[in-house]
Amino acid sequence: MTKLNIESIQDKLFRLKSNTDFIEDILKSSDDELLKRSDFSKYTALEHLLQLSIQIILDIGSHILAEDFHENPATYNEVIIALGEKGIITKEFAKQHEEMAKFRNKLVHDYGNIDQVKVLEYGRFAPEVFRIFGKAFVDYIQKNNVIPSQKGFVIPLIIAIMAVLAIGGGVYVYENNKTEKSAVVDTGTQQTNQNQQQTNTKTLPVTTQQNTSANNTNINNISTCDLKNNSDEKNRCYEEVAIKNVDVNVCSKITTSSTFDHCVVGVAGTAKNISLCTKVKSDNTRNICYGSVAYHTLNISYCDLAISKHPYPSNDGVKELCYANIARELKDVSICEKIKIPTEWDDELGPRPSDFQGGRVYCYQQVAKSLKDKNICEKIISKTEKNKCVSGI
Repeated sequence: MTKLNIESIQDKLFRLKSNTDFIEDILKSSDDELLKRSDFSKYTALEHLLQLSIQIILDIGSHILAEDFHENPATYNEVIIALGEKGIITKEFAKQHEEMAKFRNKLVHDYGNIDQVKVLEYGRFAPEVFRIFGKAFVDYIQKNNVIPSQKGFVIPLIIAIMAVLAIGGGVYVYENNKTEKSAVVDTGTQQTNQNQQQTNTKTLPVTTQQNTSANNTNINNISTCDLKNNSDEKNRCYEEVAIKNVDVNVCSKITTSSTFDHCVVGVAGTAKNISLCTKVKSDNTRNICYGSVAYHTLNISYCDLAISKHPYPSNDGVKELCYANIARELKDVSICEKIKIPTEWDDELGPRPSDFQGGRVYCYQQVAKSLKDKNICEKIISKTEKNKCVSGI
């Protein structure tokens, strides 16, 4: 059994989602607006968010390498390369983005010599790179069946999956040729040309990703997928086309049930269409679908569609998590009170704790962190969980 700390990974993925959303919001402003000396706050925030997001990716990668492969790379660059060697990301993607670690170091240690224009150029395609890393981590966890639990609330695989489903409105799939990059840049070929000019600069990593995408066939065209020889690549391609075009019919071309299910989940989340979840074959993945659409619509009633077949806390926890996600986004602690404290208990986990509050604990922690309000932590009975709540703010 892996020793991965899924709770920590999940928390970092949510932070990555928040950072990515903020980055994209900042970059709605023009370069001229961001670089105005009279109001430099947005640009400063962008640098900080890029630094933190890269650090999150490196921290998760380092944790996986240490716990599951007993490897501790000496440098952050080596973390990225090692992730490729272990198959967590592709080797090509690792090679393209190993310089990302140097960019982080420059932001931290050499901030006086940063080319601000190039930082803005990097920022405009960084969100999609971050999402690809996030999806890769979730894929790895899912493949290795990591489903741990903690006192008072389950931290199951579903949490990590939904963390990434929440990023950007749908599932993001990374392929060997990383064609996702072509969709993230709003300025089209102009942005690609800018990145080509950046290849030899020392201030911008991850520039070759754009070059690769510029030479790839348009991923939005389903015929691109038909031409692939490898069945896994073909299925992943269909999944991405379906999600990007919000077309669930494309999912029917997928030959494996698990990929088909995830395809439907991605389309349902992007389309905010709860009825699509009925097409999902797996009970567990259907619950994921309900939770994803609930999150993207902030509709609590959809959370109640998820059905748990096992006693708490060994069930999938999706309903409780769904409530917590919406409570965090709406910054509404009253939603946590709607989470029922189950009367059933899985006896294999030992006696039921006297301070047991079920999924409310995690919900309180998330809302407290979102509001930066330590008073909310006082609602938690368990001293251990209460202290964790306070220290997380």
